Amino acid sequence: MYCVKCGKEYEGQFCPHCGQAAPAKRYCPGCGAEITDPNITECPGCGGFVP
Repeated sequence: MYCVKCGKEYEGQFCPHCGQAAPAKRYCPGCGAEITDPNITECPGCGGFVP
């Protein structure tokens, strides 16, 4: 994933470059797909609204 603060790619719970915590996992209430982009409000799978 890419850090929302510094933009660098990383794996894990915290960015090793700047210390930013990974965003909480979100799921589409319509189809249950995991939403990995914190800026998405429309599910790429079913088009439903993601809060």
